[in-house]
Amino acid sequence: MRKGFTLIELMVVVVIIGILAAIAIPNFVKTIDKAKVASVKANMHTMQVTVEGVSVDSMGVYCQTAAVVQAELPSNLKNPYTQAAGLASGAGVWVYGADPAASGVISYQPDATGSVYSIQGYGKASLIVDLILIPGQ
Repeated sequence: MRKGFTLIELMVVVVIIGILAAIAIPNFVKTIDKAKVASVKANMHTMQVTVEGVSVDSMGVYCQTAAVVQAELPSNLKNPYTQAAGLASGAGVWVYGADPAASGVISYQPDATGSVYSIQGYGKASLIVDLILIPGQ
């Protein structure tokens, strides 16, 4: 008598593995998307801490130039969607005084008086992350 697996048994195993993969892969993709949104939120918080730190140095006035903020940002700040770093219009990590619609980009928008700002972040498909940071948060 020969020992081994029949074709039916092998096909059943392949079908079971296919079903498990069909269940696991979408959950894995959702987890990756959630991690990228969490990274955008962390970048927003880093931007807020930087802006607040700069305002302490300038007697409570929020900076009105991108160069001041750019100089204080950590060098390892990256866009989780594109892995780009630095100041760029849409492709990088953040944009000063603009309203970007690119995934992973955060924007710093001060008002003309230097007393208020908002920080917004954009997730997958240019949807705004459900968090807008303003002074006092």
